[in-house]
Amino acid sequence: MPAAWPLVAKPLVGAAIGWFTNWLAIRMLFRPRQARRLLGLTVQGVIPRRRNEIAERLAQAFERELFSHQDVQGALQDPAYQEALRTHIEEHVRRYLTGKVAGSPLLVRALVSDGMVGRLAAGITEEAMSQLPSIVGKAAEELEARFDIRAVVRSKIEALDQERLEALVLELSHRELRFIEILGGVVGFIVAGIFTAVEAIL
Repeated sequence: MPAAWPLVAKPLVGAAIGWFTNWLAIRMLFRPRQARRLLGLTVQGVIPRRRNEIAERLAQAFERELFSHQDVQGALQDPAYQEALRTHIEEHVRRYLTGKVAGSPLLVRALVSDGMVGRLAAGITEEAMSQLPSIVGKAAEELEARFDIRAVVRSKIEALDQERLEALVLELSHRELRFIEILGGVVGFIVAGIFTAVEAIL
């Protein structure tokens, strides 16, 4: 048993080293949060050191790949949305006209029937909907001029507390990072086992 112990111990040590180096590499993505001098070198976690650059690139990717002003305009022009909007507008106009008629003199109430109110509401709604493409286009242009999606995303990321940013990244990628740690141990065990077996043969 003592003679066989090195054959087991070396792969276990290799596994421990492989796991530890991957664990350390993952932690060094975030630590140290502030730049530190070590052996004449400035050491800082990758994410804290490149925080602004990462924020800018994420903001660019978000605007380019995930969400843009064109997406907003497309959503407003979606036929299903416009049909729902038409219904809401017509209901609102109908309630408004009904309220006005109810508060009018008796003669006006006698002349204006519910059917007339319905037709008026439908006509006003139709006119409003006919102008919607122009309104949406102008609104989208105004939104694009006043609301910079990339700047908003970048400022949100930059405003995140470093601890919160670290916790968020770890929360989103916990399984993947854990797999990397375990993989380091497995690879270390296999490599050390191979070298140990070759050494024993030779």
